Amino acid sequence: MDIPQLHFEKQEGLLCAQHALNNLLQGPYFSAVDLATLAQQLDQEEQDQLEPGARLSESANYNDTGYFSLQVIQRALQVWDLELIPLASKHPIVDKLKQHPELADGYICHFEQHWLTLRKFGHSTKRWLNLNSMLKEPEHLTETYLQLYLNQLQTEGYHVFVIAGTYPSSPADDYCMQHPEAPKQVSGQRLGTRDEELERAIAMSLGEDDADMALALQQSLKEHEQSDIGLRKALEASLKDSTTVQGIPVRQLSEQEMMRRKRLERFEQK
Repeated sequence: MDIPQLHFEKQEGLLCAQHALNNLLQGPYFSAVDLATLAQQLDQEEQDQLEPGARLSESANYNDTGYFSLQVIQRALQVWDLELIPLASKHPIVDKLKQHPELADGYICHFEQHWLTLRKFGHSTKRWLNLNSMLKEPEHLTETYLQLYLNQLQTEGYHVFVIAGTYPSSPADDYCMQHPEAPKQVSGQRLGTRDEELERAIAMSLGEDDADMALALQQSLKEHEQSDIGLRKALEASLKDSTTVQGIPVRQLSEQEMMRRKRLERFEQK
């Protein structure tokens, strides 16, 4: 992996909403208990809108499996003054992103009961990572593939949301700011394992009549990736001695916990 101190939570149970938020914010800022508290606040607000004597039959914002609703995700992001905007909307912020999605800082995508995060690091369009908690490790996304991948997700039924605002600082972002040159792959042949998926995404983008063009583009990307294998291996070897705990230094964890508590307290006072 080319970014030391990267925070990446893998799937535990059905807590993908928690993982998606923390992978986006780059720290263990929200626990399942935190999100359940926000969900209960939303339930109470919805209850207050009902006629006297009426009661909600069950919560629409969370359940015992670890599922949390879109409203909970939105409320959690508001704690950090971040806005969740549908990419398919006519919001002025997303107008230019539909043609140049790499200009955003991050996306959260939702389909049925799964949430995943795509995030840019160090304000560099060359540092996009797929932080889907179902993956074994993060995947690097080139600018071209980011757009194709977002198109593919939407074709498969995902709702894609732009996360607008100023993200909390993180060691991973600091590293990318100090080391602007990004290798083409995160590790191993990770991008190579997605060749078939990439071919489908390109084909969907170009149409069936342009299949030959899709294959040519795919081959071009393969050759470009292979040219950088030596550099990638050297970078990986140089990073093996990085000392972290779950991707984050112990000192950083304590700072983030303090920040998380202050944010939640400030939000609850509003």
